[in-house]
Amino acid sequence: MKELLINKINELLKQEDITEKELCTDLIKTVRNHEYKLYESVSAPSLSSIFSKAVEKLKNGQQIDNHIQTNFKNIDKIINGLSFGELILVGGRPGMGKSDFMINMSLEIALQVPVLYVTFDTNANLLINRFAGVLIGMNPAKISFGSLSAEELAELGPLVDRMNQYPIYINDDCRSNLSNLRALCIKQIKENGVRCIFIDYIQILSAYKFNQNRDAELNYIIKEIKEIALEYNVCIIAGSMLSRAVEVRGGVKRPMLSDLRESGALEQYADKVFFIYRPEYYEIYQDEEGNDTRGIMEVIVAKNNNGFLGTAKLVLKNYSSQLKDFDAEEATYESKFNISKNRMDDFDVPPF
Repeated sequence: MKELLINKINELLKQEDITEKELCTDLIKTVRNHEYKLYESVSAPSLSSIFSKAVEKLKNGQQIDNHIQTNFKNIDKIINGLSFGELILVGGRPGMGKSDFMINMSLEIALQVPVLYVTFDTNANLLINRFAGVLIGMNPAKISFGSLSAEELAELGPLVDRMNQYPIYINDDCRSNLSNLRALCIKQIKENGVRCIFIDYIQILSAYKFNQNRDAELNYIIKEIKEIALEYNVCIIAGSMLSRAVEVRGGVKRPMLSDLRESGALEQYADKVFFIYRPEYYEIYQDEEGNDTRGIMEVIVAKNNNGFLGTAKLVLKNYSSQLKDFDAEEATYESKFNISKNRMDDFDVPPF
Protein backbone atom coordinates (compact mmCIF):
# COMPACT_ATOMS: atom_id res chain seq x y z
CA MET A 1 0.00 0.00 0.00
CA LYS A 2 2.81 2.40 0.87
CA GLU A 3 4.62 1.78 -2.45
CA LEU A 4 1.40 2.33 -4.42
CA LEU A 5 0.92 5.69 -2.72
CA ILE A 6 4.51 6.75 -3.43
CA ASN A 7 4.23 5.71 -7.08
CA LYS A 8 0.96 7.59 -7.51
CA ILE A 9 2.44 10.76 -6.00
CA ASN A 10 5.54 10.49 -8.21
CA GLU A 11 3.33 10.17 -11.29
CA LEU A 12 1.52 13.36 -10.36
CA LEU A 13 4.76 15.24 -9.73
CA LYS A 14 6.10 14.25 -13.16
CA GLN A 15 3.15 15.83 -15.00
CA GLU A 16 4.39 19.01 -16.67
CA ASP A 17 1.08 20.30 -18.04
CA ILE A 18 -0.61 20.71 -14.66
CA THR A 19 -1.03 23.88 -12.62
CA GLU A 20 0.08 24.16 -9.01
CA LYS A 21 -3.53 24.37 -7.87
CA GLU A 22 -4.50 21.24 -9.84
CA LEU A 23 -1.47 19.40 -8.47
CA CYS A 24 -2.42 20.23 -4.86
CA THR A 25 -6.00 19.11 -5.49
CA ASP A 26 -4.88 15.81 -7.06
CA LEU A 27 -2.41 15.16 -4.25
CA ILE A 28 -5.11 15.72 -1.61
CA LYS A 29 -7.49 13.37 -3.45
CA THR A 30 -4.77 10.72 -3.74
CA VAL A 31 -3.93 10.85 -0.04
CA ARG A 32 -7.60 10.80 0.97
CA ASN A 33 -8.32 7.79 -1.26
CA HIS A 34 -5.34 5.99 0.25
CA GLU A 35 -6.50 6.87 3.76
CA TYR A 36 -9.98 5.54 2.96
CA LYS A 37 -8.54 2.20 1.81
CA LEU A 38 -6.53 1.94 5.03
CA TYR A 39 -9.60 2.40 7.20
CA GLU A 40 -12.35 0.92 5.02
CA SER A 41 -12.40 -2.18 7.25
CA VAL A 42 -13.19 -0.07 10.33
CA SER A 43 -16.79 -0.63 11.38
CA ALA A 44 -19.32 1.36 13.40
CA PRO A 45 -21.66 -1.07 15.19
CA SER A 46 -25.22 0.03 15.82
CA LEU A 47 -26.41 1.11 19.26
CA SER A 48 -28.68 -1.95 19.59
CA SER A 49 -25.94 -4.45 18.69
CA ILE A 50 -23.56 -2.96 21.26
CA PHE A 51 -26.22 -2.98 23.95
CA SER A 52 -27.30 -6.55 23.18
CA LYS A 53 -23.72 -7.72 23.74
CA ALA A 54 -23.67 -5.85 27.04
CA VAL A 55 -26.91 -7.50 28.15
CA GLU A 56 -25.51 -10.90 27.18
CA LYS A 57 -22.47 -10.27 29.36
CA LEU A 58 -24.69 -9.34 32.29
CA LYS A 59 -26.72 -12.55 31.84
CA ASN A 60 -23.48 -14.53 31.97
CA GLY A 61 -22.47 -12.80 35.21
CA GLN A 62 -19.80 -10.65 33.51
CA GLN A 63 -19.15 -6.92 33.81
CA ILE A 64 -20.18 -4.71 30.91
CA ASP A 65 -16.82 -2.94 31.02
CA ASN A 66 -13.50 -4.28 32.19
CA HIS A 67 -12.67 -2.55 35.45
CA ILE A 68 -9.77 -2.82 37.84
CA GLN A 69 -10.17 -1.91 41.48
CA THR A 70 -7.79 0.22 43.53
CA ASN A 71 -8.73 -2.06 46.44
CA PHE A 72 -9.01 1.00 48.65
CA LYS A 73 -12.69 0.68 49.52
CA ASN A 74 -13.10 4.37 50.34
CA ILE A 75 -11.84 5.29 46.85
CA ASP A 76 -13.65 2.55 44.92
CA LYS A 77 -16.96 3.61 46.52
CA ILE A 78 -16.58 6.93 44.72
CA ILE A 79 -15.10 5.93 41.35
CA ASN A 80 -16.29 2.31 41.06
CA GLY A 81 -12.81 1.26 39.92
CA LEU A 82 -10.61 2.24 36.97
CA SER A 83 -11.36 1.44 33.34
CA PHE A 84 -9.01 0.36 30.57
CA GLY A 85 -8.41 3.18 28.11
CA GLU A 86 -8.47 5.80 30.86
CA LEU A 87 -5.78 8.32 31.76
CA ILE A 88 -5.72 9.12 35.49
CA LEU A 89 -3.65 11.94 36.98
CA VAL A 90 -2.43 11.87 40.59
CA GLY A 91 -1.54 15.43 41.56
CA GLY A 92 0.06 16.84 44.67
CA ARG A 93 2.68 19.21 46.02
CA PRO A 94 6.12 17.80 46.99
CA GLY A 95 5.99 15.86 50.25
CA MET A 96 2.29 14.96 50.03
CA GLY A 97 2.92 11.28 49.25
CA LYS A 98 2.06 10.98 45.54
CA SER A 99 4.66 8.28 44.90
CA ASP A 100 3.73 6.31 48.02
CA PHE A 101 0.09 6.38 46.95
CA MET A 102 0.98 5.22 43.44
CA ILE A 103 3.23 2.44 44.78
CA ASN A 104 0.47 1.20 47.08
CA MET A 105 -2.08 1.30 44.27
CA SER A 106 0.26 -0.45 41.79
CA LEU A 107 0.66 -3.37 44.21
CA GLU A 108 -3.10 -3.69 44.62
CA ILE A 109 -3.69 -3.53 40.86
CA ALA A 110 -0.88 -6.03 40.16
CA LEU A 111 -2.95 -8.68 41.92
CA GLN A 112 -5.46 -8.23 39.07
CA VAL A 113 -3.39 -7.41 35.95
CA PRO A 114 0.33 -7.00 35.03
CA VAL A 115 1.69 -3.51 35.78
CA LEU A 116 4.50 -1.34 34.36
CA TYR A 117 5.94 1.27 36.75
CA VAL A 118 8.07 3.97 35.08
CA THR A 119 10.05 6.36 37.27
CA PHE A 120 12.07 9.34 36.05
CA ASP A 121 13.55 10.75 39.28
CA THR A 122 14.28 7.69 41.43
CA ASN A 123 16.52 4.79 40.52
CA ALA A 124 15.13 1.27 40.61
CA ASN A 125 17.09 0.24 43.72
CA LEU A 126 15.64 3.06 45.83
CA LEU A 127 12.18 2.44 44.40
CA ILE A 128 12.24 -1.29 45.18
CA ASN A 129 13.02 -0.44 48.82
CA ARG A 130 9.81 1.58 48.92
CA PHE A 131 7.87 -1.33 47.43
CA ALA A 132 9.39 -3.59 50.09
CA GLY A 133 8.47 -1.11 52.81
CA VAL A 134 4.85 -1.16 51.68
CA LEU A 135 4.66 -4.95 51.52
CA ILE A 136 6.02 -5.62 55.00
CA GLY A 137 5.04 -2.37 56.73
CA MET A 138 8.63 -1.20 57.28
CA ASN A 139 10.25 2.20 56.87
CA PRO A 140 12.04 2.05 53.48
CA ALA A 141 14.81 4.28 54.87
CA LYS A 142 15.83 1.47 57.22
CA ILE A 143 16.17 -0.90 54.26
CA SER A 144 18.14 1.68 52.24
CA PHE A 145 20.60 2.35 55.07
CA GLY A 146 20.82 -1.29 56.13
CA SER A 147 19.93 -0.44 59.73
CA LEU A 148 17.89 -3.55 60.39
CA SER A 149 17.49 -5.73 63.44
CA ALA A 150 17.78 -9.52 63.22
CA GLU A 151 13.98 -9.79 63.28
CA GLU A 152 13.62 -7.26 60.47
CA LEU A 153 16.23 -9.03 58.37
CA ALA A 154 14.27 -12.25 58.84
CA GLU A 155 11.17 -10.48 57.45
CA LEU A 156 13.05 -9.59 54.27
CA GLY A 157 13.98 -13.21 53.57
CA PRO A 158 10.57 -14.43 52.29
CA LEU A 159 9.93 -11.12 50.50
CA VAL A 160 11.48 -12.22 47.19
CA ASP A 161 9.05 -15.12 46.90
CA ARG A 162 6.18 -12.86 47.91
CA MET A 163 7.12 -10.33 45.23
CA ASN A 164 6.69 -13.05 42.62
CA GLN A 165 2.95 -12.72 43.24
CA TYR A 166 3.05 -9.18 41.86
CA PRO A 167 3.73 -8.94 38.09
CA ILE A 168 5.21 -5.44 38.27
CA TYR A 169 7.88 -4.37 35.76
CA ILE A 170 10.01 -1.36 36.78
CA ASN A 171 11.89 0.97 34.45
CA ASP A 172 14.13 3.89 35.44
CA ASP A 173 16.06 4.53 32.20
CA CYS A 174 13.61 6.09 29.74
CA ARG A 175 15.70 9.28 30.08
CA SER A 176 12.55 11.41 30.33
CA ASN A 177 11.98 10.94 26.60
CA LEU A 178 8.45 10.49 25.25
CA SER A 179 9.57 8.31 22.32
CA ASN A 180 11.45 6.00 24.67
CA LEU A 181 8.44 5.83 26.96
CA ARG A 182 6.08 4.94 24.12
CA ALA A 183 8.43 2.22 22.84
CA LEU A 184 8.79 0.79 26.37
CA CYS A 185 5.02 0.74 26.94
CA ILE A 186 4.30 -1.02 23.64
CA LYS A 187 7.04 -3.58 24.29
CA GLN A 188 5.78 -4.38 27.79
CA ILE A 189 2.17 -4.58 26.59
CA LYS A 190 3.12 -7.09 23.89
CA GLU A 191 5.71 -9.12 25.81
CA ASN A 192 4.34 -9.15 29.36
CA GLY A 193 0.64 -8.43 28.85
CA VAL A 194 0.80 -5.16 30.81
CA ARG A 195 -2.66 -3.62 31.30
CA CYS A 196 -1.86 -0.79 33.72
CA ILE A 197 1.02 1.72 33.44
CA PHE A 198 2.25 4.08 36.17
CA ILE A 199 4.30 7.15 35.17
CA ASP A 200 6.07 9.07 37.95
CA TYR A 201 5.89 11.87 37.02
CA ILE A 202 4.62 13.57 33.87
CA GLN A 203 6.26 17.04 34.04
CA ILE A 204 9.74 15.50 33.69
CA LEU A 205 8.89 14.17 30.19
CA SER A 206 10.18 15.92 27.08
CA ALA A 207 9.19 15.53 23.44
CA TYR A 208 12.13 17.48 21.89
CA LYS A 209 9.80 18.91 19.23
CA PHE A 210 9.04 22.35 20.61
CA ASN A 211 11.41 25.25 21.00
CA GLN A 212 10.84 26.82 24.40
CA ASN A 213 7.07 26.34 24.18
CA ARG A 214 6.37 24.18 27.20
CA ASP A 215 2.58 24.48 26.98
CA ALA A 216 2.55 23.12 23.42
CA GLU A 217 5.05 20.41 24.37
CA LEU A 218 3.02 19.22 27.37
CA ASN A 219 -0.16 19.32 25.30
CA TYR A 220 1.53 17.00 22.78
CA ILE A 221 2.89 14.71 25.54
CA ILE A 222 -0.41 14.26 27.38
CA LYS A 223 -2.26 13.68 24.10
CA GLU A 224 0.26 10.97 23.09
CA ILE A 225 -0.05 9.26 26.48
CA LYS A 226 -3.84 9.30 26.23
CA GLU A 227 -3.60 7.78 22.73
CA ILE A 228 -1.47 4.91 24.11
CA ALA A 229 -4.18 4.21 26.67
CA LEU A 230 -6.90 4.15 24.01
CA GLU A 231 -4.96 2.37 21.25
CA TYR A 232 -3.75 -0.47 23.47
CA ASN A 233 -6.72 -0.49 25.89
CA VAL A 234 -4.60 0.00 28.99
CA CYS A 235 -5.09 2.13 32.08
CA ILE A 236 -2.41 4.81 32.55
CA ILE A 237 -1.89 6.49 35.93
CA ALA A 238 0.50 9.44 35.89
CA GLY A 239 1.82 11.57 38.72
CA SER A 240 1.64 15.33 38.27
CA MET A 241 3.14 18.28 40.10
CA LEU A 242 0.96 21.17 41.23
CA SER A 243 1.76 24.86 40.96
CA ARG A 244 2.96 26.90 43.93
CA ALA A 245 -0.39 28.69 44.00
CA VAL A 246 -1.47 26.08 46.56
CA GLU A 247 1.18 27.28 49.00
CA VAL A 248 0.22 30.97 48.88
CA ARG A 249 -3.50 30.31 49.07
CA GLY A 250 -5.20 30.98 52.36
CA GLY A 251 -7.40 28.59 54.30
CA VAL A 252 -6.90 24.81 54.28
CA LYS A 253 -4.96 24.81 50.98
CA ARG A 254 -6.88 21.97 49.35
CA PRO A 255 -5.80 21.69 45.70
CA MET A 256 -8.15 22.33 42.78
CA LEU A 257 -8.01 21.58 39.05
CA SER A 258 -6.53 24.97 38.20
CA ASP A 259 -3.51 24.06 40.37
CA LEU A 260 -2.34 21.44 37.87
CA ARG A 261 0.91 22.74 36.46
CA GLU A 262 0.30 23.69 32.80
CA SER A 263 -3.27 22.72 33.69
CA GLY A 264 -5.08 23.24 30.37
CA ALA A 265 -3.88 20.13 28.56
CA LEU A 266 -3.73 17.96 31.69
CA GLU A 267 -7.27 18.78 32.73
CA GLN A 268 -8.58 18.34 29.18
CA TYR A 269 -7.21 14.87 28.42
CA ALA A 270 -7.41 13.23 31.87
CA ASP A 271 -10.43 11.01 32.52
CA LYS A 272 -9.90 11.18 36.28
CA VAL A 273 -7.90 13.54 38.48
CA PHE A 274 -6.91 12.61 42.03
CA PHE A 275 -5.30 15.11 44.39
CA ILE A 276 -3.21 13.93 47.34
CA TYR A 277 -3.65 16.21 50.33
CA ARG A 278 -2.46 16.01 53.95
CA PRO A 279 -3.76 18.80 56.23
CA GLU A 280 -1.09 17.89 58.78
CA TYR A 281 1.60 18.99 56.32
CA TYR A 282 0.28 22.56 56.70
CA GLU A 283 0.01 22.19 60.48
CA ILE A 284 -3.75 21.80 60.27
CA TYR A 285 -4.52 19.20 62.91
CA GLN A 286 -8.32 19.32 62.81
CA ASP A 287 -10.71 19.42 59.88
CA GLU A 288 -13.78 21.63 59.56
CA GLU A 289 -15.80 19.17 61.68
CA GLY A 290 -13.21 18.95 64.44
CA ASN A 291 -11.84 15.52 63.44
CA ASP A 292 -8.17 14.75 64.03
CA THR A 293 -6.18 14.96 60.76
CA ARG A 294 -2.85 13.61 62.06
CA GLY A 295 -1.60 10.67 60.00
CA ILE A 296 -4.43 11.10 57.47
CA MET A 297 -4.09 11.30 53.69
CA GLU A 298 -7.02 12.63 51.68
CA VAL A 299 -7.50 11.45 48.10
CA ILE A 300 -9.64 14.11 46.42
CA VAL A 301 -11.43 12.94 43.26
CA ALA A 302 -11.60 16.31 41.50
CA LYS A 303 -12.52 15.03 38.02
CA ASN A 304 -14.23 11.82 37.02
CA ASN A 305 -15.68 11.43 33.54
CA ASN A 306 -17.30 8.12 34.45
CA GLY A 307 -18.64 8.56 37.96
CA PHE A 308 -18.87 10.68 41.07
CA LEU A 309 -16.62 13.22 42.77
CA GLY A 310 -15.66 13.09 46.41
CA THR A 311 -12.92 12.65 48.99
CA ALA A 312 -11.60 9.37 50.38
CA LYS A 313 -9.44 9.10 53.47
CA LEU A 314 -6.45 6.81 53.88
CA VAL A 315 -4.06 6.36 56.78
CA LEU A 316 -0.36 5.55 56.88
CA LYS A 317 0.65 2.51 58.90
CA ASN A 318 3.43 3.19 61.42
CA TYR A 319 6.61 4.64 59.88
CA SER A 320 6.25 2.65 56.67
CA SER A 321 4.83 3.74 53.32
CA GLN A 322 1.95 1.31 53.70
CA LEU A 323 -1.49 2.88 53.25
CA LYS A 324 -4.85 1.49 54.33
CA ASP A 325 -8.45 2.66 54.38
CA PHE A 326 -9.36 5.11 57.11
CA ASP A 327 -11.88 3.74 59.59
CA ALA A 328 -13.58 6.39 61.70
CA GLU A 329 -14.47 3.81 64.34
CA GLU A 330 -10.83 2.98 65.03
CA ALA A 331 -8.73 4.82 67.58
CA THR A 332 -7.09 8.12 66.65
CA TYR A 333 -4.12 7.56 64.38
CA GLU A 334 -0.73 8.70 65.58
CA SER A 335 1.05 11.27 63.45
CA LYS A 336 3.67 9.24 61.58
CA PHE A 337 3.40 10.62 58.06
CA ASN A 338 6.62 12.60 57.77
CA ILE A 339 7.65 12.55 54.12
CA SER A 340 10.18 15.29 53.43
CA LYS A 341 10.03 17.77 50.58
CA ASN A 342 13.30 16.34 49.28
CA ARG A 343 12.15 13.30 47.30
CA MET A 344 15.50 11.55 47.81
CA ASP A 345 15.04 11.62 51.59
CA ASP A 346 12.30 9.23 52.62
CA PHE A 347 11.38 10.76 55.97
CA ASP A 348 11.99 13.86 58.08
CA VAL A 349 11.89 11.90 61.34
CA PRO A 350 14.89 9.57 61.82
CA PRO A 351 13.61 5.99 61.47
CA PHE A 352 16.18 4.54 63.87
